[in-house]
Amino acid sequence: MQIRKPTNVDMGSDSVSRVLTRLAIPSMITMFAHTVFHIVDTMFIAWLGTVPLAGMSLMMPVIFVVYALMSGSTIGATTLISKNLGMGRLYRSRYLANAALSLVFLISLFPCLLLIPTIKEHFFSFLGASPEALVHINRYLFWQVWSFPVASWSLLLDAVYRSQGNATMPMYALLIGNAVNMALDPLLIFTFDMGIGGAALATLVGRTLTFAYSFLKLRHYSDIFPKFILTRNTIPTWRSIIVIGLPLSLSQISFSVGAALLNRVFAQYGEAAISGWALGNRIEDIAFLLVFGLNAALVPFVAYNLGKGEIERVKEGLAFACKWAFILMCSVGVLLYAFPSTF
Repeated sequence: MQIRKPTNVDMGSDSVSRVLTRLAIPSMITMFAHTVFHIVDTMFIAWLGTVPLAGMSLMMPVIFVVYALMSGSTIGATTLISKNLGMGRLYRSRYLANAALSLVFLISLFPCLLLIPTIKEHFFSFLGASPEALVHINRYLFWQVWSFPVASWSLLLDAVYRSQGNATMPMYALLIGNAVNMALDPLLIFTFDMGIGGAALATLVGRTLTFAYSFLKLRHYSDIFPKFILTRNTIPTWRSIIVIGLPLSLSQISFSVGAALLNRVFAQYGEAAISGWALGNRIEDIAFLLVFGLNAALVPFVAYNLGKGEIERVKEGLAFACKWAFILMCSVGVLLYAFPSTF
């Protein structure tokens, strides 16, 4: 049986509004923190000029695709783990966490192919990178690629906490990583003259501390302790996770592909056009965080209660989330239309 930890909400017994509020608000803050990682880098790199900012912008589709695949896998894992916890199958939930860990780690290694010079040059040239931008991409790429494996562990631990009704630990972990990233960005970019590479190194250090905090707190706040274990049933389990998470990944990737194609179009008008597009995208990302936070709260809640057979709680939760998503997004839309220059 699952042992309820003091910071976890009871997704099967607490009031629906209380559960979703306690899961959604930390989730919104966590997603904002994820976005801030890129916004802070964008801000400091913008001070270097339009060419370095264009180099980072051309890297963003790669970053978004990798995170989309990892996020989709962790959503699939969260769904299955929560459902099995609702059914009282703690052992099966632990096995699912182990399989999900190996899956997201494998996905995180794909960008290493871009370290091969021939692949890298052909790929970014296709996206519209100028020779000047390629210089900055090279500096940014090396450290950014190695941040993906670290982030894969953090995302999996995030899923483990959420599946047990705890959204606050991932929030604290990411806020710590963000604070370090903010402090290191100007130091590495300007003081140590690493340029755009300093921003990527700061991100790597921040992601590492996020993972370290989540891992150190795991035994105090979780009944599930993911391990890197491969068995003969691991690949079939991957399939179960991917079937649930792939639609989300493809949805996110479609936005990244669209961004990549738009970068190619804007490249005809110079680095300044690409940079302006990158800044506008960051604002749009923030606007959608409110709905994404509600969605992140719904996933474990719905899965857990489906596992328990509590269909009425699922319906009540969906109605609550839809109502507040509509109210919040309408409010944000009004603000963006009323004060575009300020944002």
